[in-house]
Amino acid sequence: MRDGLKAQLSGGNDDWATPKYLLEQIEKEYGKINHDPCPLMYNGGNALLKEWNGDIVFINPPYSNVENFLNKGLMELKIGNAKKLIYLIIPRTSTKYWNKLVMRYASHICFIP
Repeated sequence: MRDGLKAQLSGGNDDWATPKYLLEQIEKEYGKINHDPCPLMYNGGNALLKEWNGDIVFINPPYSNVENFLNKGLMELKIGNAKKLIYLIIPRTSTKYWNKLVMRYASHICFIP
């Protein structure tokens, strides 16, 4: 198993940087990211308690708390603060949150090797 994936699947650190090439590819496909509620090492407060305002919101949530970030995103869409959400999460297809939130509401799912 590659070291990066091994670390992401462990119960250790929740702070993982999104590779620059991946952000560039996302913006090429979907447009300019207007808001990132989960920047690496963000100490400005809990992103779940703040508004996510932007046409395109990119979320690389703490892997220990994915379900709450999925629910928060749906709420932000519903109240009109965000128009499009792009999540970077591990595809845990056997979890309840994957089937309840991702499969039910996602318009696109991309698997990254």
